Amino acid sequence: DIIVTIKDAQLQITEARYGVPILSFNKAYAEELEQMKDKEVVKYVREKKKEYESLQENLSLRSETILRVSTAIVHRQAAFFFDEAHPLVPLQLTDLAEELNLHESTISRAINDTYVQTDSGLYELKYFLSRKAKSGNEDAISTTSVQQMIQKLIEEEDKHKPLSDQKIVDLLVQEKIDISRRTVAKYRTELNIPATSKRKRFDWIVASNRKEGNCEK
Repeated sequence: DIIVTIKDAQLQITEARYGVPILSFNKAYAEELEQMKDKEVVKYVREKKKEYESLQENLSLRSETILRVSTAIVHRQAAFFFDEAHPLVPLQLTDLAEELNLHESTISRAINDTYVQTDSGLYELKYFLSRKAKSGNEDAISTTSVQQMIQKLIEEEDKHKPLSDQKIVDLLVQEKIDISRRTVAKYRTELNIPATSKRKRFDWIVASNRKEGNCEK
């Protein structure tokens, strides 16, 4: 629905026109029918004309709303598009509603099933909304960013000695991110990452009593 690109160190936000439904109304045929003396036909044509105009207006309004909401989200999450780590700042419907002077339900409908094409891939627009996580830093950090940090820690862990949830808590504290072990477990589950015991890798060494060049039947 929306395409975000970077040009001359600036974010450019455009609509994907192929995603907008196209309606057409044969005005010449409608005018011809309206010349008929049949009142029912004339009534029918005029009703359809009003329906067409109403649909066009609604589509135009929806398109305008999606673009407004998308633009606000992209500007709030600018760091995501410029930084290779793709960090996200806390952003919720209430923040957007206040900025755009729109009802939260209107924004919710606008972002539902709306997708954004970026240089790093395709994302659902609501992906860019995230709650605020507790942090010892002055700068706010989103739960999505914390989840990304947890995922990175686990990806880089020693698979023979995987990190426990408590160890992850300790490592995050070093980054001035204060969350509980239960929260780490919750985020890990949301990321579909198994527990420590199920991530542990065993290297089995099979010993053979057979000597080289001496095989027994």
